[in-house]
Amino acid sequence: MELRAKDVTLPIEVPHCGDLNESIQRTLLEKNNMGIIRFYDVCELASQTTSLLNPSRKVFCDSLSTCYKAYRSFYIKLLAVVFSQFEEIMLLDADTLFFESPMTLWDTDKYRTTGTLFFHDRISQPDMYMGAPFRGNAHVSVLNHYISHFDVTPFAPLGNIQRPKATSENKVPVDLKNYSPSEHLLKSHSWNHRAGHEMDSSLVLWNKKMQPRATAILAAFVAINGINRPPSYGDKELYFLAVELAETQYAFSDFGVGGVGWDFRDNGPGKSVVCGHASHYYPIKPANASTVASTRVLYLNSDAILEYEHAKKPVYYSQARLYEVYVGSFADRGLQQECPFDVTGVRFSSAQADCILSRQRYYEIAKFWIQ
Repeated sequence: MELRAKDVTLPIEVPHCGDLNESIQRTLLEKNNMGIIRFYDVCELASQTTSLLNPSRKVFCDSLSTCYKAYRSFYIKLLAVVFSQFEEIMLLDADTLFFESPMTLWDTDKYRTTGTLFFHDRISQPDMYMGAPFRGNAHVSVLNHYISHFDVTPFAPLGNIQRPKATSENKVPVDLKNYSPSEHLLKSHSWNHRAGHEMDSSLVLWNKKMQPRATAILAAFVAINGINRPPSYGDKELYFLAVELAETQYAFSDFGVGGVGWDFRDNGPGKSVVCGHASHYYPIKPANASTVASTRVLYLNSDAILEYEHAKKPVYYSQARLYEVYVGSFADRGLQQECPFDVTGVRFSSAQADCILSRQRYYEIAKFWIQ
């Protein structure tokens, strides 16, 4: 409902793994002004998928029951991409809340040039997830090891968008002779042990036609093929790693992730703390560097959407900060990763608060429909 209210008229696909009640599906399909909606059981589709070279060989799972065990999780999102009827996909989590229509993202140079658009995750937990030391080696993370040992040759015949050769030095003691790394990877916080995360997959733009090699690698990460799954908290890093290993061009937001919540510790501009969930900004930095901080919030990724009561308890967000800015470790400040620091906190405007209130009303309507 939120998307339709913001004039998103494109078809909407809702993937599930045999666990979405058919009566709920029928109810939504019967509603007026909801546009085209397609419900599809990706686990059933995955269980039926066989190799083109050997029809007796299953690609994703041996049976429907094993599909249920494997994909009733974050990884359903990868199957959603693979089995979508569309070449161009905007993958959304249910706990995203938009302050404006996301339709303009399709027209950004980032997406039009690369067929991708990603948003960053927190620059935190440098010794966890992708940042965990490989076999106790503090100088080599599991990400460093995985990238340096991945065999890209089986995917080479598939198309990609040729990217410029990286000019930055690889400062990590691993050889990258197996493929040509991107400039983004070599300069990233995750590669250089400043973060255990790189990407937030709450909003992903992906063009399968423009990125056939990356799409194949993405599917291979969750297929039965002997390829180890990359280090990641759930699915979120797999999109980034697929395009990186595909030696193709790809695009991230120019901004790091911000914070949104009630817990605003006001120490003045550029010195404050905002604790809570993730806020993401319109992904293109302005030409005027002095206006970077004023970049508008595009959406929230928050499971507290229904709890916000702006009239009773003000909600704040942190002003935008470019991704490359590294202000230091959360742990060194004694803060949780949900608490961006050295930021400027801003109270939500009445228009932004209205967006939150509208989303809460849509929830109540949907709840009434399915009761």
